[in-house]
Amino acid sequence: MEIISDKSSRKSKKISFNRARNTYIGSVLILASIIWLLRNFDILPPDIFDAIFSWPMLVVLVGGYLLTMRQYITGGIVTFVGSLLLLIRTMHLHFPLDKIFVPLLLFCTGIAFLSSIRNKE
Repeated sequence: MEIISDKSSRKSKKISFNRARNTYIGSVLILASIIWLLRNFDILPPDIFDAIFSWPMLVVLVGGYLLTMRQYITGGIVTFVGSLLLLIRTMHLHFPLDKIFVPLLLFCTGIAFLSSIRNKE
């Protein structure tokens, strides 16, 4: 009996993940199309459109996707980093990313790998 309930529990979790994934991706696509239409009809200023359709926003969207897939730590970190990059870009701050951000990113990646090794043991 336990094996059957374990299989049904895995199946319901997979259905839940698929539903969350499809809801997130569908919502993002609908919002993107509405924003694009607003830009095409000159309702949305080009600066806002450029900020929304930028690579930092893509990082934020990936973080949001990870959060919907219940990967809270990774999704939170990716969303935070994307939001920080988006803030730097929209505020036109001249931040030396190559001198500060890249080493910090490598450091955080190393910590993530070390913590995942400890969790598996």
